[in-house]
Amino acid sequence: MPDLNDQLRRYIDGLEEPVSVHETVGRRTERRFRVTAAVLAGAAIVLIPALVLIGLRWLPGGSDEAAQTTTVPVTITTTTAVPQTTTTSLETVTTGVPTVAVPDVIGLSVEEAQSALEAVGLMWTVLNEHFDATRWGYIVAQGPEPGNTVASGTVVSIETPMYPTCLDHQSDLDNARSTTVRVLFECAPDGMYPNVSTPVTRVLPMTGDLIEATLNELLAGPTDEERAMGFSSFFSAESASALNSVTLGASKLTVDFNDAIIINNASTSTGGMYFLAELQANLFQFPEVDSIEFQINGSCLAFGDWLQVGECPIWTRADWEQRVAAWKAERELQAQPGEQLGIEDVVGKTFTTQLQDDSQQIMTVDAGDTTSTSFNEVGGWLLDDTSADTASWKNWALQVTGQNAEMIWLVRSEGQTDGGSMIYTVRSVLVVPWEELLPESHGDPFLQSGAIACTLDGESNPRLVIAAETAENADGTMSQYTNPLRAWRIDVDQGSFVEIPVDGIECLFDLS
Repeated sequence: MPDLNDQLRRYIDGLEEPVSVHETVGRRTERRFRVTAAVLAGAAIVLIPALVLIGLRWLPGGSDEAAQTTTVPVTITTTTAVPQTTTTSLETVTTGVPTVAVPDVIGLSVEEAQSALEAVGLMWTVLNEHFDATRWGYIVAQGPEPGNTVASGTVVSIETPMYPTCLDHQSDLDNARSTTVRVLFECAPDGMYPNVSTPVTRVLPMTGDLIEATLNELLAGPTDEERAMGFSSFFSAESASALNSVTLGASKLTVDFNDAIIINNASTSTGGMYFLAELQANLFQFPEVDSIEFQINGSCLAFGDWLQVGECPIWTRADWEQRVAAWKAERELQAQPGEQLGIEDVVGKTFTTQLQDDSQQIMTVDAGDTTSTSFNEVGGWLLDDTSADTASWKNWALQVTGQNAEMIWLVRSEGQTDGGSMIYTVRSVLVVPWEELLPESHGDPFLQSGAIACTLDGESNPRLVIAAETAENADGTMSQYTNPLRAWRIDVDQGSFVEIPVDGIECLFDLS
């Protein structure tokens, strides 16, 4: 199976620690689509009159696309003995080596997957490469992929997440008002929302300012032992000295940082959500704090500009508590292991979307007796003629994250629910093959659409999907043009994606 941790290092400039497999979606999505966000904004203007529901909101992973925090990956590999002889009918090639089709074991428990592989004469090895609070013990990836024909006895790699023991961590803190402070880091991220509720304790020399002491411990990040338990954070030794001062006036807390707080990827839409969640969870645990203003070198404007959250934002306890409650409610709607729809299973299914926040829309897919919310929409565009009557607009392309993948869904609108939400049917799914594209890329690859950003033989074509990479001018500055790596044409009539040559495709974006 591909080493996603090595691949991610190519995406995350300046980030020295590896990133777990589970965190791939959020981080990769943000970096790949942040250039595209400006391009697709024009498409969003077209969509709004017809469907307020479809907007260009860039995720964080998932699966779109995670990012997010960093976690030291752990890999454990175990291999069984050769399984018992199978009674399955095997195809024999000219060499006399029996072959068999690889079964699909994604979504099964480890035991079920092992039995299914042994039943057709295959061996297996189990990989554990990231933490997951809900899907541990269930298969989330496999290689070779389902349906491939391989020799009998071939070893199939099956991946299941590890259980994050940080969820069971018990604090020995009896009284927060002591020389021991309570620090909250991310525990068992699910690729959708922060989970900053499990504390670790730090015993410190006697101090009179517990808020400042807690912040300094947070900024230093988790210890190696805590990371091995599943705790993760944007903060590390590099940000340990980021605090200038902490001032509490009435019920408002003012926190001033220096430039060490400018952490790579923390200013993205998904990264900012996780970054702020850690800060707010640690500071709002003190009952005397009702609101917080963050600054960089004395300027709240500088902090707001860097984090891309507006001028001098003030965060309140009421807003924080409401946000945490919303995250909890959405988690409870998620399908449990064994109930999640696979990527191919969504074809032919209907779904609606529900706006969650500025970065994603929750997709509720109708699977008959049950529903699944394991996919998120992070943007989309119209495939029909924009000059036609809006009533004739039926075909759309959606950028979707989920199941640790980034996808384009070809969908058709089918009306509205009683509550006014739009109903769609999935006609086809294109899984973006980033693992194949990475070796071909010299820069940061990302998706672009032909809605505005790209042309084919000089003509704009919204029915194009292009995986491109950033390009440089001869003087080393960023070019307005990008290098197309792979391209697909959306065949609306046949309901499919057809890969096409990149010859004649030109993509650009506004550098102003």
